[in-house]
Amino acid sequence: MLDRILDRTVSVTMVLLVFVVLGIVSIGRLPVSLIPDVDIPFVTVQVSAPDLSAREIDEAIVAPLRQSLVQINHLDKIEATSKDGSASITLTLEEGQDVDFFFIEVNERIDRSMASLPDIQRPKVFKASATDIPAFYINVTLKDRRGQQAFMEMSDFARDVIAKRIEQLDEVAMVDISGCIDRRILIVPDQRKLESLGMTLDQFES
Repeated sequence: MLDRILDRTVSVTMVLLVFVVLGIVSIGRLPVSLIPDVDIPFVTVQVSAPDLSAREIDEAIVAPLRQSLVQINHLDKIEATSKDGSASITLTLEEGQDVDFFFIEVNERIDRSMASLPDIQRPKVFKASATDIPAFYINVTLKDRRGQQAFMEMSDFARDVIAKRIEQLDEVAMVDISGCIDRRILIVPDQRKLESLGMTLDQFES
């Protein structure tokens, strides 16, 4: 009886020892990564049209692109934002689908839509990944000069010079700028003169 108990104890001990050894060996061979290379089902389309207003971009570029892109199979959601000079369209793929194939199909749809769009640079398409984090940040500040005019000049320099030169590097996929200010023209119509001309506010805007 004692021999059987001892045999079972030895067997259990051996099994546990084997699991411990295998665990130690496996842990040593597991790849370690701060941010694993995992595909995230997002594709972003960046539109650049410096000469167009946000309304013109939305009507002439974003709307036709949305109409074409929304027909892509396994598309879960599409969101678009337009501002003066640029626009961004974010497409979300259904879970479990092939992101690479989705990326190719988005590019094909854009190529087919280019003939119906204004004379603009072809929109850029980016496939998002967990590793798609900024490589570095550049902070631009005013040293001596102050005031809105000086800040406007710095914003123009950052947007038209610094960003464009960085975008020309082969290793750079996209440059995103925040904190800049834009020049705007505020037009306040004379309501009485509009009425005397028989013009509505919508007609005046167009």
